[in-house]
Amino acid sequence: MGAGRSVQRRDQGNGTDTTRGVVFDWTGANRFYEWQVPAAAVDFSRFRYLSFRGAQGTRHPNTTAAPLGDLTFAVTLRDYANGTSTIRINAYGGGLEEPYQRNSGWHNEMETIRIRTTDFLHNASGLNLANVAAVRLDFGPAFGSNEGRVVIDDLMLTNDLSPLSLRILEPTNSRPSFAGTSMAGSRVLVRLIAGGGLDLSAGNMTILVDGVALLPSQIATPPRWSAARPGSSSRRARSRTAATTSP
Repeated sequence: MGAGRSVQRRDQGNGTDTTRGVVFDWTGANRFYEWQVPAAAVDFSRFRYLSFRGAQGTRHPNTTAAPLGDLTFAVTLRDYANGTSTIRINAYGGGLEEPYQRNSGWHNEMETIRIRTTDFLHNASGLNLANVAAVRLDFGPAFGSNEGRVVIDDLMLTNDLSPLSLRILEPTNSRPSFAGTSMAGSRVLVRLIAGGGLDLSAGNMTILVDGVALLPSQIATPPRWSAARPGSSSRRARSRTAATTSP
């Protein structure tokens, strides 16, 4: 957290958890929480959404203070030239929902906030999405709710790809000159069609033939075509699946 006096926070994780959430609060002053972007991940232009999960902290005076309602704040990106762009989460309607009050206690209602990366380019911000240095959450009266307590977790970049974004189109029918040859070890061409900015380079794909992964050297170029070995009989169909390791 930044700006002046300390703000209460707590990071937790167990022995097998490689990520950490954070809990903190503020009262009547502007504060921020910031992540530095690793050098290998500065290109946000490859992704459609910046996403994180959050909730209002339960049974805390800053949560129960009137009026009880949605909690709002802002998200800021900063590039390596110190260009910035800020978006308030209530620009999309609402905020982090108030906890449901129960007689026996409350429960942190985690929800997901997603912002299109290209939205940070609006209003001639000049932000360089391909060279982002930091992600910052801005809290306080200048950015939304005057006071509050929040739980934040799972900051990530996503692409929202549907199952149809990666499809094996061929072979779909028996084609003697194309697939299902009678000689074991013959090559079959499998055409992959991808959308949403998927990287189909050989080193970024896992292609399985009857459950056995092909080596990158076995995946032909250009990457939309891959070679797979059929069975010894044209009547035997072999299963093929494909997946990418990253967007």
